[in-house]
Amino acid sequence: MTPAQRARRLRQIDARRESLTAELRTLIAEARALENEQSWAMGYRVPLRGAVLIAAMDRAAVAKRHDADVHQLRQASAARW
Repeated sequence: MTPAQRARRLRQIDARRESLTAELRTLIAEARALENEQSWAMGYRVPLRGAVLIAAMDRAAVAKRHDADVHQLRQASAARW
């Protein structure tokens, strides 16, 4: 691998890392929003820690993927008509 190829590959890896970091921050923010919603519904604060935080982040990621899938299906349906 030439130095130019190595540098290009490192830039690609760094860009991917930045993308994943931004996505993680978004998921954490969405998990915190779920925490606030749950606290409001229950009438008291339930802090998200450890496995509960991971589960909330997973729910937020699933919801995000679902929204993207629905959007894609709507676009495909509109393109057919």
